[in-house]
Amino acid sequence: RQMLVVATAATVPPGAELCLCYGPLQNWELLMYYGFCPEENPHDRLTLSIAAPGEGEDAVARQVVLGLHGIPTDHALRPNAGSTSGGRLLAAQGAGAEIAGIAGAMDVSAHSDAVEASGDWESLGVLPPQLLRCLRVLLA
Repeated sequence: RQMLVVATAATVPPGAELCLCYGPLQNWELLMYYGFCPEENPHDRLTLSIAAPGEGEDAVARQVVLGLHGIPTDHALRPNAGSTSGGRLLAAQGAGAEIAGIAGAMDVSAHSDAVEASGDWESLGVLPPQLLRCLRVLLA
């Protein structure tokens, strides 16, 4: 016979409801480890890793500018609190988006597929200033 045994720190009367706290996990973690993900999750985020182009005469200069100004190339975006599609966006995205290869234009194919799955670009809200600075340097 198979059963789940839960140990408690306090005495629990028979038939009492038990609530499990899964902690501040993203939807991909909840789905991978527990088999579900909520529609709205305040701990969910979309991770962007932006790589500067490795070729071209100004590639080194762009890397230096990013370093001197302390502009990160990894960014975590959270859906708007009032958006109902944020959970779908991030659940569709899985473990996050890896965006690489900026050469004149940003390759957002992985991200745009997830947004199309959710049907709502606005679910990301206002982009953080650090991300905009990074894009400004790399796309200039």
